[in-house]
Amino acid sequence: MINSNNALNILSFKIPTMLTIKEAADKTGVAAHFIRNLAIQNEIVHVRCGKKYLINLEKFIEYLNTSKGSGKSDVTGTDNKFKISPIKVK
Repeated sequence: MINSNNALNILSFKIPTMLTIKEAADKTGVAAHFIRNLAIQNEIVHVRCGKKYLINLEKFIEYLNTSKGSGKSDVTGTDNKFKISPIKVK
C-alpha cells in the first residue's frame, strides 16, 4: 500500500522527455541519421519500443554539450578555434 510519504517521493521524480529520433532531430537541429547511429552504438540514453528508438532529450542535450558525454565541456574559452557553443532547444 502506498502511504502519503511514498506518494510524495514518487511525485518528486522528474519524468524524462522521450522523443523519437525525428522529433529529437527537429528539436536539436542534429541530423536524424547521426542520432540513430549514436543510439545503435549505445552512446546516448535511449529505449527501444519495437522498431522505434526513444531518445531521452535531456541526456541527449547533455551529451551534445559535453565532450563525448564525459562531463568535460567542448567550450574551453577564447581559444576555441571552431567557436563551438552549447546548443539550445528550439
